[in-house]
Amino acid sequence: MQHLVSESPTARKGQTDLMEMLKERPPSVNEQDDRLIERLRMGDVEAFEAFYKAYRPRLRGFILNITANEHAVDEVFDDVMMVVWGAVSSQPGCLA
Repeated sequence: MQHLVSESPTARKGQTDLMEMLKERPPSVNEQDDRLIERLRMGDVEAFEAFYKAYRPRLRGFILNITANEHAVDEVFDDVMMVVWGAVSSQPGCLA
């Protein structure tokens, strides 16, 4: 598969920033988001679907800023979501 994100220092910083965004909750998180994230930590598939829908617009914009390639955004976003699901399904509580 062709690499969609280059290995430049800017791309590496963007990848690091993205991982940090996935670890940290935004300051405006409300109780509903807290419950969603707790369910996600426990490996709840429905919570993952809700997480996917809720964070899609924000992460798509972030990915577009990194890749500058509208055609690659959805593929990269789906790859990121697969990493998130793989992490939470293999290590419950990893988003703590």
